[in-house]
Parts: sequence; C-alpha cells; structure tokens
Amino acid sequence: MKRGKIKACSKCYKPKSTGNTTRLLGKKFNHLTVIAFDHFDLGQKDYWKCKCDCGSGKDVIVQGYNLTSGAVKSCGCLYKLCQFEDLTGQTFGDLTVLEFVGRKNLHSYYRCRCTCGNEVVVTGNNLSQGHTTTCGHATNCSKEEQGILDVVQELKPDTKIVKARRLLDNKDIDIYISEYNLGIEYNGSVYHATLGRIHGGGLPKLYHQQKFLSAKEKGINLISIFDVDWRNNQDKIVSVLKGYLGLNQSIYARKCNVVEVQYQDAKEFCDKYHLQGFSRYAKINIGLEYNDQLISLMSFGNYRLKGAKEGEYELHRFVTMDGYSVVGGASKIFKYFLDNYNPKSILSYSDNDYFSGSVYERLGFENLGQVEPGYYWFKPPNIMLKREQCQVHKLKELYPDLYDDTVPNKENDIMLKLKYCKVYRSGNTKWLWRLNNGSIKFI
Repeated sequence: MKRGKIKACSKCYKPKSTGNTTRLLGKKFNHLTVIAFDHFDLGQKDYWKCKCDCGSGKDVIVQGYNLTSGAVKSCGCLYKLCQFEDLTGQTFGDLTVLEFVGRKNLHSYYRCRCTCGNEVVVTGNNLSQGHTTTCGHATNCSKEEQGILDVVQELKPDTKIVKARRLLDNKDIDIYISEYNLGIEYNGSVYHATLGRIHGGGLPKLYHQQKFLSAKEKGINLISIFDVDWRNNQDKIVSVLKGYLGLNQSIYARKCNVVEVQYQDAKEFCDKYHLQGFSRYAKINIGLEYNDQLISLMSFGNYRLKGAKEGEYELHRFVTMDGYSVVGGASKIFKYFLDNYNPKSILSYSDNDYFSGSVYERLGFENLGQVEPGYYWFKPPNIMLKREQCQVHKLKELYPDLYDDTVPNKENDIMLKLKYCKVYRSGNTKWLWRLNNGSIKFI
C-alpha cells in the first residue's frame, strides 16, 4: 500500500478493461437476462448486471461463471417463494424424514430418524443427492453393498461370507466367499472417482485394475460392481454371480447342436443376457441349441483396425442363457469356427470387472497383458455419460461458455465445472489366438 499498488478494496475496485465485456450481453440464463457488463474484481472474475423475469424490476449483479453454470438462476425470487420439495415421510438410506425444521442460507433443513434410533438434522440437498444416508453411526457397508450381500445370502444361505480385510496388498474385499474363491467389490462412483471425488483427492486411475490383478495372483475371482451397473443391469449381474456360486444347471455340449444364428436373433439373445449387450461388429454368430432352443452364443467379426489382413478376426461376445452352464460349450463353438472359417488369428478382450479370462486360456489364447482402463463421467444422483459422449468437440458445442482453449485437458475442465466426477473401471485383458503359434501380432 505504501507503494500505491492497492488503491481500493475488492468490492469497489473496477478496472476499466481486463477482458471481454460483451460475451454475455443479451443472453438469458434461466430467469436472468444479462443487460450490461458491471466490473472485473481483483481476481479478474467478471460480473454482470441482470434483470429477472419475475417482474420485480430488481437488477442483480452476478458473476459470469455463476450464470453459465446455473449456480444462480434468479434474483432470489425462487427462494422467496419457497419452491422446495417437502421430504417429510421419505426415506434416504438409513434416514427417515420426520419434519421440516426451517431454512437458513438458502438451504432446507429436516429432522430425521436413523435406523439406529438417533435423530439428526440434515439439509434437503444432502438427502436427495445421497451425500448423507446415516446419522453418522458406524456401519459395515453401504445400503447398496448390503443389497448385494442379501442377494448372495439368498442364493447361498449356508455359505460363510466375510469382509476380507487387508487381503490384497493392504486392501479390503467388501464381500469374500472363500469356499468359491470369490470376492465382490461394490464401487460407488462418487467415492471411487479419480477426478471430482466427493471427499477430495481421488483414486489412481489404475486402482481397480491393480486390485483385479492382485486378486488374480492370489487365485481369487474378483468382481467389481459399480453402482451404475447395479442400478441398470442387476439381473445380468445376479446371473454372473449364480455362475460363480455353482448354481447353474449344467448341460453337456455333446447334447447340443451347433447352429449359425441370424443377425437379429443373435442381437436379441446378446442384449438379453450379455452384460454389454450385442456388438454391432459381430457379423458371424455361432450358437448351441438344446432341445431346439438357443442356449449359448459366440460372436465374431473381422479385425477392425486398419491394415487388417484376410483371416484376422475378433471374438466379440460369448454368452450363455441365464441359469445354465454348457460344459464344453465354448470349445465346441470355437472348434466349429476354426473348421469353417480358417482364421489365422483371433483377437479378443475379457472384462476385468467381472471375468478373469479363464475361458480364453482353455481355448488356447495367449495373454497379451492389460489394456488401459476406460472411464465414465458420473453426476449424482444417477447420471452416467460414456467417454464417447464427452468428446471435446461435442462439449464445445454444448457448453461454449465453459470452453477454455488455454487448459491442457479441456474435457476434464468442462466436465468438472459441470460437477461430474471421472471414474475409471478395472480395464480389460487382451488375448490372442494364432494359427500354429504363427508370427502374427496385434498392436
């Protein structure tokens, strides 16, 4: 201050020009229309004079980011009208809402009773977004994890189920069934995110893949169930669990007939029973019929990358009807493909979230190692976007005001501004079958 560098407080400091003072003029954001630029503050944040469409005639000054992100939607009239949902009587996790107790700092507060008997006051936002589900008492697992545990106990009532602590390189397994060498992890997206994690920080992007590999080294089949999958594919996941627990009806492949399956029939079968549904690249579909009913299916297609040669294929899907296991089924279908299509090589991938890839080992495939895990973007309570939906050119078109050409990773920058978190899965294992152990290699 002695040198005259600071001449005003941050509220009244209004430099004449430090950036674009026209970019938001005339635009409408929710109930607010921008009518004039107001000022930049000391941190170079831009502020705009806006008029609300409630008719009050009141002008408000709003920061530009709060307009474009939707953090501020009105002059305050929405809050004055008390436009909030009464949650009384509803249940969120272990909490049941008893009564609305008032508002403070634009938040609605509710008194809730926990299943343990304690009462606690919680904001409506924390309840509806799933951020607060108990009074804070110690719990062994989340509500969703308990749901998976209940399913396993229903399938196998007499099986001993424990939480394996520090079993995998100082990491726990949520549900461990030693009798079947089966481990089950439940991964809530906001807690298992690499970026935008709810409690700050973030898991390494290889966290789940390394946990899978650690379990495999110890002979444990580790299933990683992410919350988005459990909500959307619960029946298919239960079908996978039944297979690991030996609950499927066994049918021998010698009692089945090999058939080539029409595209539409293969699509319907895969969509119904495979976790990932049908692959649009699957042009050759070979199945097993038992008593004239399709019971198992393996799908192939030409190798997709440029430079592929004749005889190079990919194995896209292998799936069996819910409730059945076909002993020797994969080998019988695979032999038919080899005899009738004369492949030189076959590439495939196993999903580490659910499978160890043991079927590929039985078929004579070579393990080529791990593929870097894919990811998805998640926003509570249940919005999930695949990475293909969040390509930079698409985000730039949808959110031009959030696009910043100066940041190194524009996708991360925009999605984090939109309050999404980035979640990496367990990845895939890459497999290759080669004719007579030839020299064909895939990159």
